[in-house]
Amino acid sequence: MIETIKADIYLEGLRLIEEAEEKGLTLRLLGGLGIRHICPSATEEPWAREYEDIDFVASRSGRESLERFFEEQGYEPNKQRNLFAGDKRLLFYDHGNNRQLDIFIGVFDMCHFLELEERLRLTETALAPEDLFLTKIQIIELNQKDIYDLGLLLLDTEVGKGKKDKGALDTGYIARLCAKDWGWYKTVTKNIRELKHHLGKMPELSSEQKEKISAKLDLIENEIEKQPKSMAWKTRNLVGEKVQWYNLPEDLGK
Repeated sequence: MIETIKADIYLEGLRLIEEAEEKGLTLRLLGGLGIRHICPSATEEPWAREYEDIDFVASRSGRESLERFFEEQGYEPNKQRNLFAGDKRLLFYDHGNNRQLDIFIGVFDMCHFLELEERLRLTETALAPEDLFLTKIQIIELNQKDIYDLGLLLLDTEVGKGKKDKGALDTGYIARLCAKDWGWYKTVTKNIRELKHHLGKMPELSSEQKEKISAKLDLIENEIEKQPKSMAWKTRNLVGEKVQWYNLPEDLGK
């Protein structure tokens, strides 16, 4: 066992990615730490916050080696969970620092299903901004950390359709996903409105910051609305909210 776990959670995430790369394994940060990695303002007030766990997406191609890799890095596996659901998600623990390591295998499957296998090749270290946005905005009940993370991401990231600039958020990708899947559309547009409401009431944000974030949310929403919808979307739209359009993810605790 390699006793090299770093107390600094962000540095530990970077260490694991580098170690995995040397062994031919692909890991990308998501969640709060993923946003922390690509956003320069993450260490400044009011955005600076503590991070409790490390979340990764890993490629399916290295699935057979992942459990051994993390055990070698000093992490204790949740053996029962990993045995029965390890094809989609693995859990490990760092008891010394009281934190959890959560590894999604090729997909992010929580309130909504997001295929990520091919997306891992687009970036290094963290997922692309549009994927980070989707993994947060898909949460049915946004909490304060989610709201702050999304606000930070939008503040520090350029937004536009078909953005090719490194680090820019591609609204076209989000719009196409929402045009195919009514459930995604419903949750994303609902949470965009909620996000505007919550961020607009935060006294710790300047008027300029609020306006900048709101304008970017408008760009995303406008792109979603004008994207031609699929026949499956139109059929599901007839049913509307009469049928639940999201999943309630399992609370795995620690």
